[in-house]
Amino acid sequence: MDNKIEVKSLLDQLNEVKALSESPVRVDSKLEKENVEDFVIQQSARLIKETNDLILSMKDYIAHSPESKEILAISELIKASTSAIDTLNKINLAEKKNQSAKQLKEMDIESKKQLKESTVSENKITFTREEILKRLMESSLTIESVTVDAKKSEERPKLAC
Repeated sequence: MDNKIEVKSLLDQLNEVKALSESPVRVDSKLEKENVEDFVIQQSARLIKETNDLILSMKDYIAHSPESKEILAISELIKASTSAIDTLNKINLAEKKNQSAKQLKEMDIESKKQLKESTVSENKITFTREEILKRLMESSLTIESVTVDAKKSEERPKLAC
């Protein structure tokens, strides 16, 4: 009698498992180049959620199971979930890095513009080389030259050798 109750109990448990499991709904969408990032994020998030749900549902079963195959299977699920989280994290970090690089470049361009405007707006006078030489020639003083005749000047005594 106990065997029949146990068999019936096992059959009831199997029927409950079938009722709980849902057939996956597939939505076929055309993947385009512009939508790849969104697709990867959505699919990774779905994979992480489903894997974590599966791990939680199988945790008690695996803890009491003497089979190494089940333990190996759940470890592979954990590994897949971890790598999916890592992929999402890398995407997130790359996006943040791109945004900060863009902001930094915009700030650099803006600072260069302000520096250029400030140097022009200060009362600095700029000249070309020709203008500077022309102004120097205009403002130069006339130097009087005195010529000295070497023959008329006193002769110096010669040194004995």
